[in-house]
Amino acid sequence: MARILMTGGTGLLGSKFVAEYAQHHDLHLIVRVLPKALLRSVTYHVIDLASQWGGAALPAKVDAVMHLAQAREMRGFPESAPTLMSVNTASTLHLLDYARRAGARCFVLTSSGGLYQQQSFPLRESNPIGICEGPLAFYFQTKRSAEELAASYRDMMNIIVFRPFFIYGPDQWPSMLVSRLISSVRQHLPVTLKGEGGAVLNPVYVADAARALGYAIELDESELINLAGPEATSIREMALEIGVQLGVEPLFERQDGVPESYLADISRLVALIGRPVVNFARGLELMLSAGKPG
Repeated sequence: MARILMTGGTGLLGSKFVAEYAQHHDLHLIVRVLPKALLRSVTYHVIDLASQWGGAALPAKVDAVMHLAQAREMRGFPESAPTLMSVNTASTLHLLDYARRAGARCFVLTSSGGLYQQQSFPLRESNPIGICEGPLAFYFQTKRSAEELAASYRDMMNIIVFRPFFIYGPDQWPSMLVSRLISSVRQHLPVTLKGEGGAVLNPVYVADAARALGYAIELDESELINLAGPEATSIREMALEIGVQLGVEPLFERQDGVPESYLADISRLVALIGRPVVNFARGLELMLSAGKPG
């Protein structure tokens, strides 16, 4: 049983990890607000990562630190810049220093697959990274800075950086891709496609992503790993599958241009952790059966 300090434990990915592993590890969660349903096997620490905070009340010794938290205001620059920097970057440094002092052998950081320069596909961990322009540029910069800070600690502990690609599942934020597609199809709103099928990607179901976290703390070396799903699909194909499962005919709106690709190479994920097992049709079924997003 490992003692793990985690941020983001009430979010989509973190809550799934907690549900699966709370009985197997000694989990300490940093939360901004206590959840309504407290788990007896979990210790909660109320800390707002967007504020000035210290770690005096945190465990003196831990085996691993998982920094999954991220600011919700991803597109809110410049108004959200202080929060984005505090949660995504400054807190990474605070947690790295805490992990060092607490004797952690492993630090797990969730970054973003959006850091890659989209020059060749599928996107591999060896591909160059570069910050895109637009409303997400500052958010990506905070993630890139967090990765660079974490890399400085590789001689002190294993640094496992995941670059997730479109994690989805029950209770996902309404602003995220799959939730937005479900909402559009259900409300008979057109799904915008660039080109014939829209962007190509391989989204990962939250249970597969949580399993990857569970294996990550057992890895023997520092690693950078794409976290994506087992199959390539397009926005059009996703909307059609949503339509089938909802019993609604999706509407589409075409835009001129070449479709983007966000297809991630998962060879390293498969070699180190194992192949994700949930394809999009099954993941969508699980997501819809758990609630009614959108």
